[in-house]
Amino acid sequence: MTKMKSHGSNFAFFLLCLMYAGCTPSKHQPAGLTQTDMEAVVEASRTSAMAIQQHDWDTWAQAHTEDALLVLPNEPPVSGRRSIRSRADSCFAIVDFSPLPMRMDGNADIAYVWGTFGAKVVPAKDQPVQLHHGTFVQIWRKDEDGRWLMAVDSFNSDLPLHGRTAAEAPAK
Repeated sequence: MTKMKSHGSNFAFFLLCLMYAGCTPSKHQPAGLTQTDMEAVVEASRTSAMAIQQHDWDTWAQAHTEDALLVLPNEPPVSGRRSIRSRADSCFAIVDFSPLPMRMDGNADIAYVWGTFGAKVVPAKDQPVQLHHGTFVQIWRKDEDGRWLMAVDSFNSDLPLHGRTAAEAPAK
């Protein structure tokens, strides 16, 4: 298991640069998702990640469509912006959150982003900080005003379920 280190502002800037570099179109990317749209999705994703980092659940919820789905590990999906906002109140305390988009594709009004993340969380009051890492998938839709909003927000941890050891987890 890789240990995460505390990231300073230089590392955050480095991640932002990687985000932009990792989300540039490849030679095989279908036409339709313009560079401007890609930059807008990256900016919307960055704003959402900052809201998570700052526990600004109102801003984070507003980054979702009215009918969005939030798919959390080992839980039923949460449907709708209001329910997503309510679910955020019961989230564990996130001390550090570092998403890294790795792939983006889409067309004029829908895009997906796949990437990895690292996080430091406090699962319950008076419990020690835990390090988490995993992958995420987000599906973004462009609304009538040209804003990109998450229609589906899903992530999963690379860590084994509670009570299982890494050796018991499925092979990658």
